[in-house]
Amino acid sequence: MKQNLQINRFKLNCYIKGSIQEHIGMLSNLAHLSLRGNNLNGNLKSLILLYLSDNQFSGLIPLSFGSMVNLTYLVLSHNQFTSPIPSFLGSMVSLTYLDLSHNQFTGPIPSSLGSMVNLTYLDLRTNKLNGSIPQELSNLQKLEELNLGDNDLGSHIPSSFGNLSALKILNLGINHISGPIPLKITNWKYLEHIDLSKNRMTGVVKTLKACTKLKYLDLSSNNFVGEALRQQDFFYLNFLNQSENHLTTMVPTDPPNTALSNRLFHHLIIILPVIVGICFLLLGCVCCHRHKATKDKIELQTIRHGDVRSILNMIETIAYKDFQSAPQGF
Repeated sequence: MKQNLQINRFKLNCYIKGSIQEHIGMLSNLAHLSLRGNNLNGNLKSLILLYLSDNQFSGLIPLSFGSMVNLTYLVLSHNQFTSPIPSFLGSMVSLTYLDLSHNQFTGPIPSSLGSMVNLTYLDLRTNKLNGSIPQELSNLQKLEELNLGDNDLGSHIPSSFGNLSALKILNLGINHISGPIPLKITNWKYLEHIDLSKNRMTGVVKTLKACTKLKYLDLSSNNFVGEALRQQDFFYLNFLNQSENHLTTMVPTDPPNTALSNRLFHHLIIILPVIVGICFLLLGCVCCHRHKATKDKIELQTIRHGDVRSILNMIETIAYKDFQSAPQGF
């Protein structure tokens, strides 16, 4: 293979089998490589964007991955990787997207992942991860989607997670997480999707009212107490499940059109004063126009017939007999 081969993008999806040869690393200009949906095994290096999902990779993530200092996209989902997630992934600080979901990774989530400060997407769901959620993940200030669901994670949600102000999707469902919802969730202003279902969480749920942009909320199968949430507490909420808890007031699920009605009412409150203002403005313009027209007509009649006749013509309510009985000097 010639070392000066100029290939920038390469995509292969034809159900090929076998191993990936080391000399593919000689493609120094290769930036994007997609080999998803094949039956390959082996390892790769020297890339920027790497898709290896839906294959049969197993064992460890190769140590050579740690040398991919320019890698921004790494997708290893739907394979058979085992053993703990290697801590050297934390040195890949250029990564913005990391998907290790649907494998068989074991052990705790390495705290070194908190060093990947450019990460916007982290998906570790459907593995066999255990231990607590490292508070170092709260350093990921750009993170928009965090999927840790369907594992064996325990302990509680770190209170420092309130620092994840860019978060839009949070999935921690199907774990063994306990403790309350962090009080700092008021910083989750962009959060649209929360799944905390099938855990052991306690405390109240009313603090979630601060997440005003929520569209999906699943709190089912926990140990929450206190007052239940209502779907009408949120303008955009389309799905709410808080069953199998210890909430004191369970409100029946609203009809599907409730969220739409709330949005229309919200917009009506804003638009209605504008409509009323426009109506008053139009009415004022009409009155002003009619006043001007009447004034012009009176002036015209005055010029033609004098003041008395113009008054008689414009003010028809003055009876003729009243005019006769008026003083002669009038």
